[in-house]
Amino acid sequence: MLKFPLRRLFGKPRKKQTADEPIYLGEIRKLSDEDWQAALTKSPEEAARLVQAAATYGYLDAQLNWAQMLLDGYGTRRDPEAAFRWFGIAALSKRADALNMLGRCHELGWGTPVDYAKAVACYREAADKSYDWAQYNLGCRLLDGQDVERDPDEAFALFSKAVAQGHDKSLNMLGRCYENGWGCLQDMTQAIAWYRRSAEAGDFRGQYRYGQLLVDQGLLDDALALLRLAVDNTPAHMCAEMADTFLNHAEPKLHEIGLRAQARASTS
Repeated sequence: MLKFPLRRLFGKPRKKQTADEPIYLGEIRKLSDEDWQAALTKSPEEAARLVQAAATYGYLDAQLNWAQMLLDGYGTRRDPEAAFRWFGIAALSKRADALNMLGRCHELGWGTPVDYAKAVACYREAADKSYDWAQYNLGCRLLDGQDVERDPDEAFALFSKAVAQGHDKSLNMLGRCYENGWGCLQDMTQAIAWYRRSAEAGDFRGQYRYGQLLVDQGLLDDALALLRLAVDNTPAHMCAEMADTFLNHAEPKLHEIGLRAQARASTS
């Protein structure tokens, strides 16, 4: 999560601050890259205190990191509303990663009401700057078509651009596009190839879908290895669908996959 060192920082700290002392701009300016790294490997609370101070003094990297810390509750009380405000402040810079995170807040309701139109606007601005995560997120919204005109052709183009930059999660989306003919000619050979690349890159969605296709091809042993990985890598709250798929399967080993997914889903 933490992406320091901050640019423009140099020198060494004059003294060690205590928890109840304010951190002044002069102290922030004197921190070297090594000082930042040392400070951020201490307790989450100490790291949060330093990052908050730097964010308040206008350091863009710190603003993004402080927003994420507030969103995650890392070193501080979780506060999605404050996180949303800080992502908004950072996005004033028009930096692509800040715009993308502001879009995520609007899409998922992090600290603000869900607003897909605002999310799409943020994603598009960041995607126009060739930011791969924004290309992926915008592509997903254009496929979904909620509060925005559905555009599979543009979605396919965006996923392709993101993949060209090494964005692994977009590999699975290209597989889905080829499987369903979204923005391209339907081609299961291409779909399988993209799902395989996604699975090899470690994406749980690619592991799951490629595993299903291997089951269909009768390659049970290969499928089981992938499906176990998919269950283990999938967030617990998303495992219910996997459980429903395999719990009633006639193949005992696939039924075990269903039980494995059900057990993970129960922990969410």
